[in-house]
Amino acid sequence: MSVIGQRIKELRKGKGFTQKDLAEDIITRSYLSQIEKGSFQPSYDTLEKFALKLECSVEDFFQEPRNKALITSQTKQKIVLAESKIENGKFLDAQRTISEITDIEDLSNYDRGLYYWIIGKIAENKEIWEIAEENFEISIDIMNVTQSHKEKVRAMDSLGYTKIKLEKHAEAFKLLNDAYEFSIQQKVGGAIKTSLLINLGFAHLNMKEYHSAIRILREAQVINQETHVYVKTGQINLLLALCYKEINELEKAEKSNKMALSFFESVEDSESKASVYNNLANLYMKFSNYQKSIEVYLMAISIFERIKHSKGVLLSKTGLAQAFYLNGQYGESEKTCFEVISQPLEEQYRGYTYLILGDVEMIRTNHQKALENYTKGFDIFESNDIWWGEEVAIKRMSKVHYELEDFQQAANLLLNSTKQNDKEDILPIFI
Repeated sequence: MSVIGQRIKELRKGKGFTQKDLAEDIITRSYLSQIEKGSFQPSYDTLEKFALKLECSVEDFFQEPRNKALITSQTKQKIVLAESKIENGKFLDAQRTISEITDIEDLSNYDRGLYYWIIGKIAENKEIWEIAEENFEISIDIMNVTQSHKEKVRAMDSLGYTKIKLEKHAEAFKLLNDAYEFSIQQKVGGAIKTSLLINLGFAHLNMKEYHSAIRILREAQVINQETHVYVKTGQINLLLALCYKEINELEKAEKSNKMALSFFESVEDSESKASVYNNLANLYMKFSNYQKSIEVYLMAISIFERIKHSKGVLLSKTGLAQAFYLNGQYGESEKTCFEVISQPLEEQYRGYTYLILGDVEMIRTNHQKALENYTKGFDIFESNDIWWGEEVAIKRMSKVHYELEDFQQAANLLLNSTKQNDKEDILPIFI
């Protein structure tokens, strides 16, 4: 078959024309058949007429023919390669591979579902959560019409984690529970089941169902050990530590944190190591060991600063400011608060440090300055729709008015606070 003949056939099929459709009023169908087979070369006049009917240019007939079967096969290979790179944490390589794909229309539902999951994972790695959410949802919709149960559970797991990051806790909770039930029905296990259980435990933790979270995370721990895939060990222990902290089991919380710390040290994961130090510092602060808390916060900050993790620095400095305050080191607390406030990002931390500054002024009986700081904190929380912050700020402001014997204003503020009770009551875990 000649290049021109093959291109005419490709363009004809692309328009959905039969040979008879294209040949009509131009040449005979049999003559067109011979042209497409390469037995004859059409005249330029004939090509112009074909181009008019096919809505293309004459030059299009001289382009290299496309082998759709080969292109589809190559596309599938790229998707499988990108999936492998994602599973091995090589997100930049996966992005390079997937960016080479320009057309997925001829792919099977399985391959298209996998393609959108990969796009979602790349967005997740960049913390572009809205894009990740959109692509995971598309992936799940496509996988619903396949028998690819393992891949569907994996996509649901990824979407659940994304919704947690978007603070859509109720949605994440339901989705991950549904994924768990589906995984049991379809006997999906291994690393995917472990990841699902971890995120489900995280969802229960965010919904303050701490005992349920512990049960689920322990199940993840068992599967992790049975499959000899230990990469999730640190994450499981880190979440268990948070749960134990919330139910006031200090020794178990400290043990789980130290187990997580040991794991992250062994794999040289500095960011996770700093996060564990932050959690340990929170734990020591909760149980009134403020000096120890300060020491560990400083260790977390040192690592976060070394790896240039600005959000981690702000998180730990906010906790440090609180620990200084509780330890009676008001000047150090004030200094640390201003370091956080000077940063333009992460409004929840800036808002909370204004509350700490207000607390410092209350200790100094500077009620007007305390009120000013509480109000600044409230304004930040209100403008950023951070409900837990508004609640805390209102209670602080009411306390100031009470101290000033402005009882009516104190009551009005508390009344306003109760109007927010229909909102999702999720306090941040970072403090």
